[in-house]
Amino acid sequence: MRLTMIFSFCFAMAVSAAGYSQNTRLNVDFQNITLRQVFEYVEQNSQFIFLYRNEDLDVDKKITVNLQNATIDEILGKALEGQNVTYRILDRQVILTKAGANLQ
Repeated sequence: MRLTMIFSFCFAMAVSAAGYSQNTRLNVDFQNITLRQVFEYVEQNSQFIFLYRNEDLDVDKKITVNLQNATIDEILGKALEGQNVTYRILDRQVILTKAGANLQ
């Protein structure tokens, strides 16, 4: 009985996490700002938190992003164009790593 309850709870948490990242939508209209500023904006206007090492990406790179009603995946796809970086969303944490790095 306890095992069933634990599995049910874990499943509910996983569904909730996936739902948040797919349902959260933001409007972004940035001209010539840094990746760091994009991350800060998303953190301030959602419940996402970005985790990354400065050595893995150039957070001071200037970019332009103009998206309306965009998901976090759409925003990151546009913001990280041309960067050798991948990301993974776990619950409300966005983990950015150098492409090819082993995410565990």
